[in-house]
Amino acid sequence: QISQVTGNNPRYPTMALQLAIAQSNDPGDLVHYIHDDDDSDRAFSMAMKKMQRSQGCFPTVSEEAMNMMTCTTLSEFCEEKESDFLDSSVKIIEKLGYVDSNMRLAMDHNMLSMVWEMSDMLPEAVHLCAVLEQL
Repeated sequence: QISQVTGNNPRYPTMALQLAIAQSNDPGDLVHYIHDDDDSDRAFSMAMKKMQRSQGCFPTVSEEAMNMMTCTTLSEFCEEKESDFLDSSVKIIEKLGYVDSNMRLAMDHNMLSMVWEMSDMLPEAVHLCAVLEQL
């Protein structure tokens, strides 16, 4: 019976980082876009804006899509439970210092992208991020 099938938990604590990174790369999001900051590479920012104009490919993950990814899992649905994991994940990445209260990246974009990419090795990713910040 499908309700008794178990598998890997599709959630992980830093899931909301995917939304924060997507928003930080969206030239149309004036609040979260980080590539126009004073310490950013202007050429990269111009390339992102040009790609947005020509391809219209941003944001890569919308808030709606993130809500769908973090809402009720199959096992919760079968048990007639509802949940919303996004709020918990946002609180976690805020406490880790990855984003501010507006979900704007508070650390280096490349380091946080690494943390998100390493979601299957999360303890190592969090520690590596902390160590890299010290170098």
